[in-house]
This record gives sequence, C-alpha cells and structure tokens, in this order.
Amino acid sequence: MNIRELYDVANEGLNDVIFSGRYEGRPVYLSLDDYARKALGEKFDKNEGQVEHFIARIVGRQLSKKGDPYAPFIGIARRWNKYGRHDKPPFTAILFALSYAASLMASDENYSAGNYYERLSQIIDVPKDRLSANGKSTEIFWRSLNIWLSENDYEYGRPTAQQINSKKYISYAQSQAVVRDGDRQKFHHLFKKYGFSGDENFSNEEIEVYLSSWIHSSASNARLSRAWSKTELRSIFCGVVLAELESWSENAFGKSVASSSPYANQSLSLALSVSPSFPKPILTLLLGRSTIVPEPITDLALEGTDRKLIMSNDTYGGFASLSPNVVRRSNTVLLDEIKISNEAKSVQFSWKPRLIIPFKRTLDGAFSVEVSRVNVATNHDVLVRDSTAIRSRVDEYLATYSDQQSRVARDGEIKGVPDGWLLYRHVFILPHDDDVHDNLQVLKPLRSDTSVMFDGGMNLGNNIWHSQKPPTIKIMSKSTDVTLSIYKLDQDSDSPLISRDDLKLTHILTQDLECLGNGEYRIQSQIGTNQASNLGVNFRSADRPRPLHSNKMCFPYCDVSGVAAEALDPKTMRVEGLNVFNLKLGPNPIHEAISNDQNLPDFDDEDWQPNFLYQIDNLTGSQSCVGRGYHRWLCDTLQPGLPRSTPLNMQCQECKESVLTRDRGLVAPKKIASINKPTQKWVNDDAPSCAIDFDVFYDGLCYLGMGNRARLERLLSSFEDHPKYISAIVHNLSALGHLDLRLSKGSGRLEHWSIPQATLHFVNSKKAILSGFRSPEFLRNISAGLEESVGTLDRKPLVGQPAIITIEGLNADELSEQLSDVKDPLGRQIHIIEDPISSFGQALISLPGLENSLKAFSLGRPDDLKKFDVLSGKWREAETSHATGAYRFAYMGPTYIYKDDDGLCLSGPYQWIKTLAAKSAGRRLHSYNKYTKEFRAAMGVEPLGIMSRALVLSTGQLPHVADKKIIFTNVDAGIAAAVLYNLYHREISL
Repeated sequence: MNIRELYDVANEGLNDVIFSGRYEGRPVYLSLDDYARKALGEKFDKNEGQVEHFIARIVGRQLSKKGDPYAPFIGIARRWNKYGRHDKPPFTAILFALSYAASLMASDENYSAGNYYERLSQIIDVPKDRLSANGKSTEIFWRSLNIWLSENDYEYGRPTAQQINSKKYISYAQSQAVVRDGDRQKFHHLFKKYGFSGDENFSNEEIEVYLSSWIHSSASNARLSRAWSKTELRSIFCGVVLAELESWSENAFGKSVASSSPYANQSLSLALSVSPSFPKPILTLLLGRSTIVPEPITDLALEGTDRKLIMSNDTYGGFASLSPNVVRRSNTVLLDEIKISNEAKSVQFSWKPRLIIPFKRTLDGAFSVEVSRVNVATNHDVLVRDSTAIRSRVDEYLATYSDQQSRVARDGEIKGVPDGWLLYRHVFILPHDDDVHDNLQVLKPLRSDTSVMFDGGMNLGNNIWHSQKPPTIKIMSKSTDVTLSIYKLDQDSDSPLISRDDLKLTHILTQDLECLGNGEYRIQSQIGTNQASNLGVNFRSADRPRPLHSNKMCFPYCDVSGVAAEALDPKTMRVEGLNVFNLKLGPNPIHEAISNDQNLPDFDDEDWQPNFLYQIDNLTGSQSCVGRGYHRWLCDTLQPGLPRSTPLNMQCQECKESVLTRDRGLVAPKKIASINKPTQKWVNDDAPSCAIDFDVFYDGLCYLGMGNRARLERLLSSFEDHPKYISAIVHNLSALGHLDLRLSKGSGRLEHWSIPQATLHFVNSKKAILSGFRSPEFLRNISAGLEESVGTLDRKPLVGQPAIITIEGLNADELSEQLSDVKDPLGRQIHIIEDPISSFGQALISLPGLENSLKAFSLGRPDDLKKFDVLSGKWREAETSHATGAYRFAYMGPTYIYKDDDGLCLSGPYQWIKTLAAKSAGRRLHSYNKYTKEFRAAMGVEPLGIMSRALVLSTGQLPHVADKKIIFTNVDAGIAAAVLYNLYHREISL
C-alpha cells in the first residue's frame, strides 16, 4: 500500500468512527474515545495507545515537503466544496492531526503558539517554522467541515470548531481538545450532585455557574482546574460539559448497575400537561424519563408495594412514563423519594421530592418536563407545596421578580392538581441578581442575562427550524443594550442579513426570518460591548429535505393494518402510498359481503382515559422535608482566595437536596419589594390553540422523510398546545396516501412513519390526484412540465388535511410523457398509476388480514374493566371478564381486548376489537349502499390502514361525519366488498 492509499484508509477510518451518525444532533469533536481507538486499532493492527500518533505520522508523510505543507489538500478541499460536498470530508485526517497536537499542548498545560507548533512538528515531522508560517491554510478545512455538518442537518454531529482566542488558526484545533476524553465522566458527579434530570436545556452561561463552583471540589482534578483557569477556554469547556450532559441524559437500559458509574443517570422526572376540558381543565402528571424505549420495560416494582409497573411511550412519544400512573394512584406520592427497580436490580430508578418543582415546555411534544431550576425570561409551570409559609414567599417573589402574569390553581380550578399542592401557571422570571430565600433558590435563574432564546416556530430537529414557520429569536439583559444579528454561515462580510438592538430586550420576529428561506445561518448576540454567543441554526423545508442515506427507511403496509415485521423479503407483497408492489392475485371479492344500506347504531367516538380504582398507600415517611414543608440547609463556606461571587453549594442536612447559592456573609440581602399585585387566582381563559396548517405541517414531515412518533408529535405541538387527536390526524394522512405507518402489534399505536414517493393516481380517464411527497418547488416544476400541454394543475385548500392537488386534461400515457423529466428534490420521479381501484381491491383480499394486528393477551384482573355493549355502543362497568365480547381497561394506557367463545383473548386497535364483538353478536357496524356509492361506519369503528386508503381513492378527501356516522363517498363497489370481506367474512387465525 503506497503513502496515498494509506492516507485514504486512515481518512476513511476516521470518518467511519467520528462521522458514523452516533453523534447525530450532538456536538462532535475530532478526538477519539475508547470505542474509536479500539476500532482504529483493529483496523491498523496497532495498540490502542498508538493510534493517534500513527495516524498523525501518516498525515505528515502526505503533506508537501516544500513551501506550504497543506498545498496538496487545499486544492482537494476546493474541489470538494465546488462539487457540493456530497461525500465525507477528504481532509478529516489532517484536522485530526491538528487536534491531536492541541491535546498534547493541553497535557503540557502550556497554551502558547510556540508549544502548539512544536508539538505539531513532532507528530507530523514537518519543520515548525513552515507550519507556523502557513497556519492560515488550515482555515479552509475547518470552515468546510462546519458547513458540511450544517448542510447535512447535523446528522453527523453539530460543529464545534471555532475561534476561541486571538491565535485564530491554533484556536480551531484547540477548541477540539480543551477537555480530555478520559476526564468527561467526572462531570457526571456534577450532574448528579445538583439533581439534573437530563431534561435541562442549559446555555453556556448557565452551566458556567455550576462549573465555577464544582471545579474547586474534590470530584474535579488539577488538569481540569488549570484548563478552567484559562478564561478564553471556558466557552469550549462549557460546550464539552453540555455535550456530556446530552450523552449522560440518554438511557442505556439493561446495563448492570454494578458495572456502571456511581453517577450514572438513573433519575426519573415528572412530565406535566394541562389540557382543555369541560367544565374545567385537566392536569396530567406522569413519572418517567424523556426518552424513547424500543420495547416496554417490564417487571418493574415500586419500592414499598407489590404493584408491578411498566415503562413505555404509551402517552407521549418522547417521554417514557410508568404505567399504571403512580402519581395518580396516591395523594402522598410527591412527598418522599420514589424508588423503582426490577427484581434483579439491574434497572434502578429514583425520584426525589422538592418543595417547589418547576416545569419547562419541551420541544418533544405538548407537555412540560421537570427541571432543576427555572430559566430567566421563559414561561414555566410550577408545583408548590401548599403551606402558608412557602406560598407567601413564592407570592412575594413573583410579585417582585416576575412579569406578574402567573396564575395559581388547586384541584377545584384544574382537575388533577395533587392534594396539598398548588399549580402556578405562566411563571416568567425577569432578569435580576438579588438574593432570595433558601427555599426559593430553584425559582431564581442562575444568570441575569439570557442566552439566545427561541419562541414558537416549528422545530425540525436540533437547531433546525422550518423556513415557513421559524421561531421568534430573543435575548434579554437586566440593565444594558442587547443586539441580535444573523449572518449566512459561510458569510465573510461584517454586514448582517438582519440585525436588531434595543435596551434590555430585543428580538427578531418570525415574519422577518421567513424572508431568509432555506439555508445555514449563524446568530450572533451581544450584551453591552461583549459578544454573548455565536450559534449555528438551519432553516429548512421540503425543498431542502434530509438527504437519503442508508439509514433512511420506509414503512410499507404488508398487511391491511400496517404492523408487519421490519425484516421484509424484496418479493413480499406490499403497499407504499398508492403503489402496490409484487401483487399476488387472491380470491375474488365476495360481493355477498355487500348488503343493503343498514341502520347502523348511533355510537359515540372513542375518547377515554382510565379511571383508576385502587390507591397506593403508605409511600411516604412521616417526617420527610417536603411533607413537613421545610428543609434544614447547610451552606458551604467560601474557600480562601476565591472571588466573593463564586457560587456555593447548599445542601439539606436530611434529604440531601443540593442547590447553588451565593456567599452572603455579613451582607444583608436586598429587601424584597412590597407586593403591588398579588398572584392571580385561576381564570380559565387560556387562548385557544391556533388551527393546524396542514400544508406546512405536512411539508415538515416531507422534509424529515421518516421518523418515530415523537418526531411527529414535536411538529404537531408547534400548532397545538394540546393536540388531542394525534392518532386521528396520523390515520387521516395515511388514508390519503401521504403517510405509511408502522403500528404496534396488539394495540395499534403509532411507532414509525414514512413519506411515500410522490404518486399520481387516476380517478377517471383525464384526472389524477397527487399523494405522497410534495414541496413548493416540486409543485412548481410539475406545473412547468405541463405548460406545453392541455393539462392543468389545480390546488384546492381543504379543512383538516393538506390541499388536494389534481391534474386534469391528460391521460396516463400523456401525463407520463409530460412529467418524464420532473424529479423531486431527492432525484426521484413521480409514480403514475392508471388503475388504482383494481390493484387496491386485490391487495385488500390478498394481504394478511386483521389477525396481523392482534396479539394474544392474558387478561387477569385489570383495573377499570368495562365491557362493550354492541346494541348501544356504550362501555358498561364489568365485575368479571367471563363472557365473550370486547373489553377495555388500563394497561400501558387504554387497552382493548376481544374474548372469544373458547376463552382466547386478543388485544388490538379498538376499531377492530369492537368490530369483532359485533361480528360475534351477528351485527354489523359498517354498510355500503351501491346506489349512492356511500360506505358508512358507526362512530369509533372507522376502517384503518389500507382499507381507509382504498375507501378515499376516488375522491382524495377524508370522509365526513353526519348523524354520528362516518361516511365515505363515491366508493367503488369492488372496494367496498373487499373492505367488508376483511371485516366480517375472513377467519381470524393466529
């Protein structure tokens, strides 16, 4: 292998381990962790400790021997940039060598330019003076890397290379090596000490306050302390800590506790939501973790009880909560520590109570998550222990330091507020530096100046926002001028695209950002004369969708419901959007399935939350700090030589809760101003959520291409504070051919979704409807492709779904010819289907039926058991489950089962379970009128999967509701027969 080939192998190996996707959405550094060293050691047959030096020597041998050492690679970088940066960087190995030299400099604790170039010269064997004279040449590599990471929407990681001091070309490398990989786990002690849940969204400035206290503790070390003493390195230091917090926050379920760090993240958090209801709103409190568990974690038990628990994403896609909900089972559950583990103790979780519990809205859905401390100038919900002393202090504090818009409620105003607690809503703390009472520390922001804040908008991912629905960007200070400026990421000019400045508060509005369009940008903020932050942000739409990579998947229907296994044979029959692949002919539709239009029962739509029957008792100790309403605080003393402003740790002597405070010494705290406006009592006048813009919402889905339930909920929550009918919205988009779904077997809950390729299906000889992927530019290209023909494109806005796009005037062959050169932004052509009715009719009777969505279930003695009355459509209280029929109860959320005559119990979607019960009773809940071509379903039993997709083929519009019936119009008789055949004539066999 020659020198060039060896360099290519080294560069490829670094790209594989650093840009593999394991840092998706998180900061990525050009340094090696244990995993990367091991992988590269095996690749080069080297000891793990020799890998860095070996790669650096390979780089040195490839550099120019005369003049500018980097000259050969500058041309390579320019060509890579010119042709679109489609592959991974060809200069990663060079940047790695530069970063490795910076890490050696950090080990010496000598941060001079001379030491850096001396170290670099030693490892790559190039004279020091040539390296120093040509340091500027390395800038193109760093800037190109940052642009590539941003253009790929941080799928390979977020950029971290930046200038951190006056030594510009050294500091890029230095930003990668401030903290050694081996020292990062030490920060876990900080996270655990201050009760971080992992749901915090700290700025650099906020985490700096914690670090300035923790760095002097025994859990730190001399190397970290000396690096921290370099003021210019602190912003990078803080970035490394925040990156480690993101990693620490992630779950690694199933790992043995004995083999994990004593500071591993095993903490639980509360999630809170308040949803509108009549006659008063309803509070939901869940205990769990902000994470996605691939499979429910079973065999968990609450310490002190014999009740079994399960952790799953049954309520929110982005929050794994415990079921049954322990918070709703006991009025005293928030007063003492909660411990949960499995029988083998290989999984252990705990939650500690607090007198004041703040919650902040998460980006992962329409709910808020418990945080360790409030942020300045951000809305919070706060649970407060209902004692006179605590509430009076909270009210005084909010009257002085908030915007005075908060409102307080008990269970009488908001159903579900726990006994003994108050819920303060809309708590917005203004910047201030005044001291507060010990118990109020969680309500005092750590910084009086804010970092850049994003308000509203549609968040597509980490620092990625929809260009048609961007956020408002804000920054606030307590006493000085603030400035916000936006630049193109690769912009050299000092002239910003947008800039705003004002006293104390400034913001750039959504409508201003809409003008920027798709692209990569950087946001600079300034407080007074000091630069506060330099933040990268992307604006995207379906005109710039996520790139297609090998990890992109689709979730086709391989049965009528959409719960097929992921491992598919290429020859398997499947439905993607409106396309049927590998069609296998089945029996002819049984037209006897069609009966005359029947008088279907008047059912109500299925909308149910469990009513828990049993309570959990004796969970709390009689003298817990939160139970009695106060802590006994012990504050650290200020170490000699440290500034008086150094934050100090304050810990409760009994429950060991820790918070940061300032050393007050003999300085009297500032007197809190008198209350000029008391905290308002609850008034139920919350502004209604804005209507969902389905075109923008679907454009966001098309940008992503695929995702899990949490991703979809994130987008939807940007329109609705409390999106109640997520399941209905998802199934409606599936019926229209806009989404393919992967549902959970046995429950029918959404697991994953994908956007089908753009398809035009004909509904008559000269009219076709577009389904699947779309974007504004793509639609313009389709319209342009029709210009020299008689074909016309029409866009008809509709309520409750994306606008219907039709093309009229051309037959299938003519349309194929006109659009042969039109491709979507990912380079895919449009599928054109001339006869979808025939293929879908065959698919409905050839694919596996309802049995694929059902799962055997052991019923036992469930909570809140009800039996379905087929005649009335009502759920009736049931003492036992001996009789044949449909049942529902509380188990990982609402659960539905059908019990047959032989005692076999099957769980599944409620639509199928109620249909099976009606079928066993000799009744029908669906009918078809061949004269009016209307297919009708009773409320709560609407067809799902490709059955609903087949029923809307001819119209491209969702069914309407009339007289408590769901009515599909213009339905082909063969399609209706195939749907009824599936519902009433197929045998269910597992």
